[in-house]
Amino acid sequence: MAGQRAALRGHRRDGRRHPGHHGRSLRGHAPLHHAAALEHLAGAGGPPVVRDRAVGRGAHRLRAHGGAVAAPADHAVRAAGRARAGAVLAEVPQPVLRRDRADGAGQREREPGHRARHGARPRGRRSAGRPRSRRRARGGLAVRAVAAALVLAAATFSAAEARAEPTTFVHVVRPGETLASIAQRYYGDPRRESVLVAENGLTTQGGAAIVVGLRLVIPTVSYHRVQAGETWASIATAHYGDPRRVSALIDANSQVSSAQPDEGAELLVPYPLRHVARQSDTMQRVAQLYYDDTSMAQQLMRFNSMRRRRLSRGQIVLVPLPDLLLSDEGRALIEDDTGESVEGGQLRDMQTLINEQLPVLREHVRRGRFTEAVGLGNRLLGAGELTGNQVVTIQRELAVSYVALDRSDLAVEAFVAALERQPDLELDTRRTSPTVLSAFRLAHEALLERRAGDAGSEAPADAGVAPEE
Repeated sequence: MAGQRAALRGHRRDGRRHPGHHGRSLRGHAPLHHAAALEHLAGAGGPPVVRDRAVGRGAHRLRAHGGAVAAPADHAVRAAGRARAGAVLAEVPQPVLRRDRADGAGQREREPGHRARHGARPRGRRSAGRPRSRRRARGGLAVRAVAAALVLAAATFSAAEARAEPTTFVHVVRPGETLASIAQRYYGDPRRESVLVAENGLTTQGGAAIVVGLRLVIPTVSYHRVQAGETWASIATAHYGDPRRVSALIDANSQVSSAQPDEGAELLVPYPLRHVARQSDTMQRVAQLYYDDTSMAQQLMRFNSMRRRRLSRGQIVLVPLPDLLLSDEGRALIEDDTGESVEGGQLRDMQTLINEQLPVLREHVRRGRFTEAVGLGNRLLGAGELTGNQVVTIQRELAVSYVALDRSDLAVEAFVAALERQPDLELDTRRTSPTVLSAFRLAHEALLERRAGDAGSEAPADAGVAPEE
Protein backbone atom coordinates (compact mmCIF):
# COMPACT_ATOMS: atom_id res chain seq x y z
CA MET A 1 0.00 0.00 0.00
CA ALA A 2 2.85 2.41 0.80
CA GLY A 3 4.35 1.72 -2.63
CA GLN A 4 1.08 2.47 -4.36
CA ARG A 5 0.87 5.80 -2.56
CA ALA A 6 4.45 6.69 -3.54
CA ALA A 7 3.70 5.80 -7.17
CA LEU A 8 0.61 7.97 -7.01
CA ARG A 9 2.64 10.94 -5.75
CA GLY A 10 5.26 10.36 -8.43
CA HIS A 11 2.72 10.32 -11.25
CA ARG A 12 1.22 13.54 -9.89
CA ARG A 13 4.61 15.27 -9.96
CA ASP A 14 5.31 13.96 -13.51
CA GLY A 15 2.00 15.17 -14.79
CA ARG A 16 2.27 18.73 -13.56
CA ARG A 17 4.30 19.80 -16.59
CA HIS A 18 3.79 17.47 -19.55
CA PRO A 19 6.09 17.79 -22.58
CA GLY A 20 3.24 17.08 -24.96
CA HIS A 21 1.58 20.34 -24.00
CA HIS A 22 4.49 22.50 -25.08
CA GLY A 23 5.47 23.48 -21.54
CA ARG A 24 1.97 24.48 -20.40
CA SER A 25 1.17 23.73 -16.77
CA LEU A 26 -1.57 21.19 -16.13
CA ARG A 27 -2.28 22.17 -12.55
CA GLY A 28 -5.86 22.82 -13.51
CA HIS A 29 -6.24 19.17 -14.62
CA ALA A 30 -5.13 17.59 -11.35
CA PRO A 31 -8.29 15.41 -11.06
CA LEU A 32 -7.62 13.92 -14.54
CA HIS A 33 -4.01 13.09 -13.67
CA HIS A 34 -5.25 11.46 -10.49
CA ALA A 35 -7.71 9.30 -12.42
CA ALA A 36 -5.03 8.32 -14.95
CA ALA A 37 -2.64 7.32 -12.21
CA LEU A 38 -5.35 5.22 -10.57
CA GLU A 39 -5.93 3.42 -13.87
CA HIS A 40 -2.24 2.65 -14.02
CA LEU A 41 -2.19 1.38 -10.43
CA ALA A 42 -5.27 -0.71 -11.05
CA GLY A 43 -3.62 -2.48 -13.96
CA ALA A 44 -5.42 -0.82 -16.84
CA GLY A 45 -2.20 -1.14 -18.79
CA GLY A 46 -0.06 1.35 -20.59
CA PRO A 47 1.28 4.61 -19.34
CA PRO A 48 -1.05 7.06 -17.65
CA VAL A 49 -2.95 9.22 -20.08
CA VAL A 50 -4.12 12.77 -19.86
CA ARG A 51 -6.77 14.67 -21.71
CA ASP A 52 -5.67 17.02 -24.41
CA ARG A 53 -7.74 20.06 -25.39
CA ALA A 54 -5.36 21.05 -28.21
CA VAL A 55 -7.86 20.00 -30.91
CA GLY A 56 -11.12 21.76 -30.28
CA ARG A 57 -12.82 22.54 -27.02
CA GLY A 58 -15.26 19.63 -27.21
CA ALA A 59 -13.03 17.03 -28.86
CA HIS A 60 -10.84 15.06 -26.47
CA ARG A 61 -8.04 12.85 -27.51
CA LEU A 62 -5.75 10.80 -25.42
CA ARG A 63 -2.04 11.46 -25.55
CA ALA A 64 0.53 9.08 -24.10
CA HIS A 65 3.67 10.16 -22.36
CA GLY A 66 5.60 9.49 -25.49
CA GLY A 67 3.70 12.15 -27.40
CA ALA A 68 1.72 9.83 -29.75
CA VAL A 69 -2.00 10.24 -29.94
CA ALA A 70 -3.70 7.15 -28.59
CA ALA A 71 -6.67 5.65 -30.37
CA PRO A 72 -10.00 5.91 -28.62
CA ALA A 73 -10.00 3.15 -26.06
CA ASP A 74 -12.89 0.89 -25.52
CA HIS A 75 -15.32 2.27 -22.97
CA ALA A 76 -15.74 -1.08 -21.29
CA VAL A 77 -12.00 -1.34 -20.65
CA ARG A 78 -11.84 2.11 -19.11
CA ALA A 79 -14.90 1.40 -16.97
CA ALA A 80 -13.32 -1.77 -15.68
CA GLY A 81 -10.13 0.12 -14.88
CA ARG A 82 -12.03 2.72 -12.91
CA ALA A 83 -13.84 0.00 -10.99
CA ARG A 84 -10.54 -1.65 -10.03
CA ALA A 85 -9.14 1.74 -9.04
CA GLY A 86 -12.15 2.30 -6.83
CA ALA A 87 -11.51 -1.02 -5.13
CA VAL A 88 -7.91 0.00 -4.45
CA LEU A 89 -9.01 3.28 -2.93
CA ALA A 90 -11.56 1.51 -0.80
CA GLU A 91 -8.72 -0.31 0.94
CA VAL A 92 -7.09 2.99 2.00
CA PRO A 93 -8.32 3.98 5.50
CA GLN A 94 -10.26 7.25 5.39
CA PRO A 95 -10.74 9.70 8.26
CA VAL A 96 -13.95 8.98 10.10
CA LEU A 97 -16.29 11.87 10.77
CA ARG A 98 -18.77 11.48 13.57
CA ARG A 99 -21.12 13.82 15.41
CA ASP A 100 -20.45 14.42 19.05
CA ARG A 101 -23.87 14.70 20.64
CA ALA A 102 -22.37 15.79 23.94
CA ASP A 103 -20.95 18.93 22.32
CA GLY A 104 -24.16 19.70 20.44
CA ALA A 105 -25.48 19.04 16.95
CA GLY A 106 -23.38 20.25 14.06
CA GLN A 107 -20.02 19.81 15.83
CA ARG A 108 -17.80 17.21 14.18
CA GLU A 109 -14.68 15.50 15.37
CA ARG A 110 -12.13 13.31 13.67
CA GLU A 111 -11.41 9.78 14.75
CA PRO A 112 -9.51 9.41 18.03
CA GLY A 113 -6.31 8.40 16.25
CA HIS A 114 -6.17 11.68 14.40
CA ARG A 115 -5.33 13.64 17.55
CA ALA A 116 -2.66 11.12 18.48
CA ARG A 117 -0.97 11.41 15.05
CA HIS A 118 -1.32 15.12 14.39
CA GLY A 119 -1.82 16.63 17.82
CA ALA A 120 -4.71 18.63 19.12
CA ARG A 121 -5.41 21.93 17.43
CA PRO A 122 -4.69 24.89 19.76
CA ARG A 123 -7.71 26.68 21.11
CA GLY A 124 -8.48 30.07 19.73
CA ARG A 125 -7.00 29.31 16.28
CA ARG A 126 -9.22 28.65 13.32
CA SER A 127 -8.18 26.19 10.64
CA ALA A 128 -6.75 27.47 7.37
CA GLY A 129 -9.19 27.87 4.53
CA ARG A 130 -12.17 28.49 6.84
CA PRO A 131 -12.67 32.26 7.17
CA ARG A 132 -14.55 33.48 10.21
CA SER A 133 -18.17 34.29 9.53
CA ARG A 134 -18.86 38.01 9.42
CA ARG A 135 -22.32 37.44 10.74
CA ARG A 136 -20.92 35.57 13.72
CA ALA A 137 -18.30 38.26 14.36
CA ARG A 138 -20.88 41.02 14.14
CA GLY A 139 -23.14 39.08 16.45
CA GLY A 140 -20.38 38.81 19.03
CA LEU A 141 -19.68 42.51 18.79
CA ALA A 142 -23.36 43.26 19.20
CA VAL A 143 -23.57 41.10 22.31
CA ARG A 144 -20.52 42.81 23.80
CA ALA A 145 -21.95 46.24 22.97
CA VAL A 146 -25.25 45.40 24.65
CA ALA A 147 -23.42 44.11 27.73
CA ALA A 148 -21.31 47.27 27.92
CA ALA A 149 -24.43 49.42 27.57
CA LEU A 150 -26.11 47.54 30.43
CA VAL A 151 -23.06 48.02 32.65
CA LEU A 152 -22.95 51.73 31.78
CA ALA A 153 -26.68 52.09 32.47
CA ALA A 154 -26.29 50.38 35.85
CA ALA A 155 -23.40 52.68 36.77
CA THR A 156 -25.37 55.73 35.63
CA PHE A 157 -28.38 54.58 37.65
CA SER A 158 -26.23 54.11 40.75
CA ALA A 159 -24.67 57.56 40.29
CA ALA A 160 -28.12 59.08 39.81
CA GLU A 161 -29.26 57.50 43.07
CA ALA A 162 -26.34 59.10 44.90
CA ARG A 163 -27.05 62.57 43.46
CA ALA A 164 -29.72 64.86 44.82
CA GLU A 165 -32.75 65.00 42.54
CA PRO A 166 -33.53 68.42 41.00
CA THR A 167 -36.80 70.12 41.83
CA THR A 168 -39.63 69.66 39.31
CA PHE A 169 -43.41 69.94 39.29
CA VAL A 170 -46.10 68.71 36.90
CA HIS A 171 -48.62 70.85 35.05
CA VAL A 172 -51.60 69.44 33.14
CA VAL A 173 -52.35 71.44 30.00
CA ARG A 174 -55.75 73.11 29.99
CA PRO A 175 -57.80 74.36 27.00
CA GLY A 176 -56.43 77.53 25.44
CA GLU A 177 -52.96 77.22 26.96
CA THR A 178 -49.72 77.44 25.02
CA LEU A 179 -46.15 76.86 26.04
CA ALA A 180 -45.54 80.61 26.10
CA SER A 181 -48.55 81.24 28.36
CA ILE A 182 -47.51 78.42 30.71
CA ALA A 183 -43.97 79.83 30.90
CA GLN A 184 -45.43 83.24 31.67
CA ARG A 185 -47.51 81.87 34.55
CA TYR A 186 -44.76 79.82 36.20
CA TYR A 187 -41.67 81.92 35.47
CA GLY A 188 -43.07 85.34 34.63
CA ASP A 189 -41.27 85.20 31.27
CA PRO A 190 -42.79 83.74 28.07
CA ARG A 191 -39.30 83.25 26.62
CA ARG A 192 -38.85 80.38 29.04
CA GLU A 193 -40.85 78.38 26.52
CA SER A 194 -37.51 77.01 25.30
CA VAL A 195 -36.92 75.51 28.76
CA LEU A 196 -40.26 73.66 28.66
CA VAL A 197 -39.49 72.41 25.15
CA ALA A 198 -36.09 71.00 26.16
CA GLU A 199 -37.25 69.57 29.48
CA ASN A 200 -40.24 67.73 28.00
CA GLY A 201 -38.56 66.56 24.79
CA LEU A 202 -40.84 68.57 22.52
CA THR A 203 -39.99 69.87 19.06
CA THR A 204 -40.06 73.41 17.79
CA GLN A 205 -40.33 72.46 14.13
CA GLY A 206 -43.36 74.37 12.95
CA GLY A 207 -44.24 75.37 16.53
CA ALA A 208 -44.24 73.27 19.67
CA ALA A 209 -47.80 71.98 19.66
CA ILE A 210 -49.32 70.73 22.89
CA VAL A 211 -52.67 69.11 23.52
CA VAL A 212 -55.14 69.32 26.37
CA GLY A 213 -54.35 66.84 29.11
CA LEU A 214 -50.62 66.70 28.33
CA ARG A 215 -48.52 66.49 31.50
CA LEU A 216 -45.63 68.95 31.37
CA VAL A 217 -42.67 68.93 33.73
CA ILE A 218 -42.00 72.37 35.24
CA PRO A 219 -38.35 72.55 36.34
CA THR A 220 -37.02 75.06 38.82
CA VAL A 221 -33.93 75.71 40.91
CA SER A 222 -33.35 73.87 44.18
CA TYR A 223 -31.72 74.84 47.46
CA HIS A 224 -29.11 73.23 49.69
CA ARG A 225 -28.48 73.91 53.38
CA VAL A 226 -24.75 73.63 54.10
CA GLN A 227 -23.83 71.17 56.83
CA ALA A 228 -20.66 71.03 58.90
CA GLY A 229 -17.69 69.76 56.90
CA GLU A 230 -19.21 70.28 53.44
CA THR A 231 -17.21 71.97 50.70
CA TRP A 232 -18.01 73.38 47.29
CA ALA A 233 -16.68 70.24 45.64
CA SER A 234 -18.74 67.87 47.78
CA ILE A 235 -21.92 69.86 47.14
CA ALA A 236 -21.24 69.92 43.39
CA THR A 237 -20.77 66.14 43.46
CA ALA A 238 -24.05 65.69 45.36
CA HIS A 239 -26.10 67.69 42.86
CA TYR A 240 -24.21 67.37 39.57
CA GLY A 241 -22.21 64.18 40.01
CA ASP A 242 -18.90 65.89 39.25
CA PRO A 243 -16.80 68.15 41.54
CA ARG A 244 -15.47 69.99 38.47
CA ARG A 245 -18.87 71.62 38.02
CA VAL A 246 -18.41 73.67 41.17
CA SER A 247 -18.14 76.93 39.19
CA ALA A 248 -21.91 76.98 38.59
CA LEU A 249 -22.55 76.89 42.35
CA ILE A 250 -20.00 79.60 43.18
CA ASP A 251 -21.29 81.94 40.45
CA ALA A 252 -24.90 81.48 41.61
CA ASN A 253 -24.09 82.24 45.26
CA SER A 254 -22.06 85.41 45.18
CA GLN A 255 -23.33 86.32 48.66
CA VAL A 256 -20.96 83.67 50.08
CA SER A 257 -17.64 85.49 50.19
CA SER A 258 -15.55 82.85 51.98
CA ALA A 259 -13.33 80.28 50.29
CA GLN A 260 -15.75 77.53 51.41
CA PRO A 261 -19.49 77.79 51.99
CA ASP A 262 -20.57 78.88 55.45
CA GLU A 263 -22.13 76.32 57.72
CA GLY A 264 -25.88 76.92 57.83
CA ALA A 265 -25.96 78.89 54.59
CA GLU A 266 -28.71 78.11 52.11
CA LEU A 267 -27.26 77.84 48.62
CA LEU A 268 -29.10 78.15 45.33
CA VAL A 269 -28.48 75.17 43.07
CA PRO A 270 -28.97 76.00 39.36
CA TYR A 271 -31.21 73.58 37.50
CA PRO A 272 -29.20 71.36 35.09
CA LEU A 273 -31.32 71.53 31.93
CA ARG A 274 -30.70 68.74 29.42
CA HIS A 275 -30.31 70.15 25.91
CA VAL A 276 -30.10 67.79 22.91
CA ALA A 277 -28.06 69.36 20.13
CA ARG A 278 -29.59 69.71 16.70
CA GLN A 279 -27.93 69.85 13.31
CA SER A 280 -25.21 72.54 13.12
CA ASP A 281 -25.67 73.50 16.80
CA THR A 282 -22.84 75.34 18.55
CA MET A 283 -22.17 76.41 22.11
CA GLN A 284 -22.80 80.02 21.14
CA ARG A 285 -26.30 79.16 19.93
CA VAL A 286 -27.07 77.24 23.11
CA ALA A 287 -25.83 80.15 25.24
CA GLN A 288 -27.92 82.58 23.21
CA LEU A 289 -31.00 80.39 23.52
CA TYR A 290 -30.96 80.00 27.31
CA TYR A 291 -28.85 82.92 28.58
CA ASP A 292 -29.47 85.46 25.83
CA ASP A 293 -25.71 85.95 25.92
CA THR A 294 -23.22 84.24 23.63
CA SER A 295 -20.33 85.01 26.00
CA MET A 296 -21.69 82.34 28.35
CA ALA A 297 -20.51 79.68 25.89
CA GLN A 298 -17.17 79.46 27.70
CA GLN A 299 -18.88 78.74 31.04
CA LEU A 300 -20.99 76.07 29.35
CA MET A 301 -17.91 74.41 27.92
CA ARG A 302 -16.22 74.40 31.34
CA PHE A 303 -19.35 72.99 33.01
CA ASN A 304 -19.56 70.15 30.46
CA SER A 305 -15.75 69.59 30.24
CA MET A 306 -15.81 70.24 26.49
CA ARG A 307 -13.14 71.72 24.23
CA ARG A 308 -15.02 72.10 20.95
CA ARG A 309 -17.66 74.74 20.37
CA ARG A 310 -19.34 72.85 17.55
CA LEU A 311 -21.78 70.15 18.65
CA SER A 312 -22.73 66.90 17.01
CA ARG A 313 -26.33 66.10 16.31
CA GLY A 314 -27.87 64.34 19.32
CA GLN A 315 -25.08 65.40 21.68
CA ILE A 316 -26.31 66.21 25.20
CA VAL A 317 -25.29 69.46 26.87
CA LEU A 318 -26.16 70.30 30.49
CA VAL A 319 -27.17 73.94 30.88
CA PRO A 320 -27.19 75.23 34.51
CA LEU A 321 -29.95 77.81 34.91
CA PRO A 322 -29.57 79.87 38.13
CA ASP A 323 -32.46 82.23 37.31
CA LEU A 324 -35.09 79.55 36.72
CA LEU A 325 -37.14 80.83 39.66
CA LEU A 326 -40.86 80.38 40.19
CA SER A 327 -43.00 83.49 40.09
CA ASP A 328 -45.55 84.27 42.78
CA GLU A 329 -48.31 83.04 40.48
CA GLY A 330 -46.37 79.87 39.79
CA ARG A 331 -45.92 79.19 43.49
CA ALA A 332 -49.63 79.75 44.06
CA LEU A 333 -50.54 77.33 41.24
CA ILE A 334 -48.29 74.62 42.66
CA GLU A 335 -49.58 75.11 46.19
CA ASP A 336 -53.18 74.88 44.95
CA ASP A 337 -52.47 71.69 42.98
CA THR A 338 -50.34 69.93 45.61
CA GLY A 339 -51.81 71.41 48.79
CA GLU A 340 -48.27 72.02 50.09
CA SER A 341 -46.20 75.16 50.28
CA VAL A 342 -43.17 75.50 48.05
CA GLU A 343 -40.15 75.48 50.33
CA GLY A 344 -36.75 76.93 49.61
CA GLY A 345 -35.36 80.35 48.92
CA GLN A 346 -36.80 82.25 51.89
CA LEU A 347 -33.83 81.54 54.16
CA ARG A 348 -31.38 82.41 51.41
CA ASP A 349 -33.15 85.72 50.78
CA MET A 350 -33.00 86.55 54.49
CA GLN A 351 -29.31 85.66 54.72
CA THR A 352 -28.64 87.82 51.69
CA LEU A 353 -30.35 90.80 53.37
CA ILE A 354 -28.23 90.26 56.47
CA ASN A 355 -25.08 90.32 54.37
CA GLU A 356 -26.19 93.66 53.01
CA GLN A 357 -26.59 95.02 56.57
CA LEU A 358 -23.19 93.92 57.86
CA PRO A 359 -21.32 96.86 56.26
CA VAL A 360 -23.80 99.20 57.94
CA LEU A 361 -23.06 97.57 61.32
CA ARG A 362 -19.31 98.01 60.85
CA GLU A 363 -19.79 101.61 59.86
CA HIS A 364 -21.75 102.30 63.08
CA VAL A 365 -18.90 100.88 65.20
CA ARG A 366 -16.20 102.71 63.23
CA ARG A 367 -17.93 106.07 63.64
CA GLY A 368 -18.62 105.51 67.35
CA ARG A 369 -22.40 105.05 67.02
CA PHE A 370 -22.36 102.19 69.52
CA THR A 371 -25.98 102.41 70.55
CA GLU A 372 -27.14 102.11 66.94
CA ALA A 373 -24.67 99.26 66.46
CA VAL A 374 -26.07 97.34 69.45
CA GLY A 375 -29.64 97.80 68.25
CA LEU A 376 -28.89 96.71 64.67
CA GLY A 377 -26.75 93.76 65.77
CA ASN A 378 -29.45 92.35 68.04
CA ARG A 379 -32.10 92.76 65.35
CA LEU A 380 -29.93 90.83 62.89
CA LEU A 381 -29.34 88.03 65.41
CA GLY A 382 -33.07 87.68 65.96
CA ALA A 383 -33.92 87.65 62.28
CA GLY A 384 -33.58 83.89 61.89
CA GLU A 385 -31.03 81.21 61.12
CA LEU A 386 -27.75 82.86 60.22
CA THR A 387 -24.59 81.44 58.76
CA GLY A 388 -21.55 80.80 60.91
CA ASN A 389 -19.60 83.74 59.52
CA GLN A 390 -22.55 86.08 59.99
CA VAL A 391 -22.85 85.13 63.67
CA VAL A 392 -19.11 85.66 64.27
CA THR A 393 -19.12 89.07 62.56
CA ILE A 394 -22.16 90.37 64.45
CA GLN A 395 -20.98 89.12 67.88
CA ARG A 396 -17.53 90.65 67.42
CA GLU A 397 -18.97 94.08 66.56
CA LEU A 398 -21.38 93.82 69.48
CA ALA A 399 -18.50 93.03 71.89
CA VAL A 400 -16.60 96.13 70.80
CA SER A 401 -19.76 98.24 71.26
CA TYR A 402 -20.41 96.78 74.73
CA VAL A 403 -16.86 97.59 75.85
CA ALA A 404 -17.33 101.17 74.67
CA LEU A 405 -20.63 101.35 76.64
CA ASP A 406 -18.93 100.02 79.83
CA ARG A 407 -20.66 96.65 79.66
CA SER A 408 -17.66 94.36 79.84
CA ASP A 409 -19.82 91.45 81.02
CA LEU A 410 -21.92 91.60 77.84
CA ALA A 411 -18.73 92.02 75.81
CA VAL A 412 -17.33 88.77 77.27
CA GLU A 413 -20.56 86.91 76.46
CA ALA A 414 -20.47 88.24 72.90
CA PHE A 415 -16.87 87.09 72.45
CA VAL A 416 -17.72 83.66 73.88
CA ALA A 417 -20.55 83.27 71.33
CA ALA A 418 -18.12 84.21 68.56
CA LEU A 419 -15.44 81.80 69.78
CA GLU A 420 -17.94 78.93 69.94
CA ARG A 421 -18.53 79.34 66.21
CA GLN A 422 -14.90 80.08 65.34
CA PRO A 423 -12.41 78.77 67.94
CA ASP A 424 -9.40 80.15 66.05
CA LEU A 425 -10.73 83.71 66.09
CA GLU A 426 -7.98 86.30 66.64
CA LEU A 427 -7.97 90.10 67.03
CA ASP A 428 -5.50 92.60 65.63
CA THR A 429 -3.42 93.61 68.66
CA ARG A 430 -2.17 96.79 66.97
CA ARG A 431 -5.53 98.28 66.07
CA THR A 432 -7.62 96.90 68.96
CA SER A 433 -7.88 98.80 72.25
CA PRO A 434 -6.49 97.20 75.45
CA THR A 435 -9.95 97.05 77.04
CA VAL A 436 -11.32 95.09 74.12
CA LEU A 437 -8.31 92.73 74.20
CA SER A 438 -8.85 92.22 77.93
CA ALA A 439 -12.49 91.28 77.36
CA PHE A 440 -11.37 88.91 74.62
CA ARG A 441 -8.91 87.13 76.99
CA LEU A 442 -11.60 86.83 79.64
CA ALA A 443 -13.87 85.29 77.04
CA HIS A 444 -11.19 82.69 76.22
CA GLU A 445 -10.87 81.78 79.89
CA ALA A 446 -14.64 81.63 80.37
CA LEU A 447 -15.02 79.37 77.36
CA LEU A 448 -12.33 77.01 78.67
CA GLU A 449 -14.01 76.86 82.07
CA ARG A 450 -17.39 76.19 80.45
CA ARG A 451 -15.99 73.36 78.37
CA ALA A 452 -14.23 71.88 81.40
CA GLY A 453 -17.50 72.00 83.36
CA ASP A 454 -19.36 70.34 80.50
CA ALA A 455 -16.72 67.58 80.32
CA GLY A 456 -17.00 66.99 84.07
CA SER A 457 -20.80 66.74 83.96
CA GLU A 458 -20.63 64.22 81.13
CA ALA A 459 -18.20 61.96 83.05
CA PRO A 460 -19.78 58.83 84.65
CA ALA A 461 -20.89 59.17 88.26
CA ASP A 462 -18.63 56.33 89.53
CA ALA A 463 -15.52 57.73 87.81
CA GLY A 464 -12.58 57.82 90.16
CA VAL A 465 -14.32 55.66 92.81
CA ALA A 466 -12.45 52.48 93.63
CA PRO A 467 -14.58 49.35 93.34
CA GLU A 468 -15.50 47.63 96.62
CA GLU A 469 -13.60 44.48 97.53
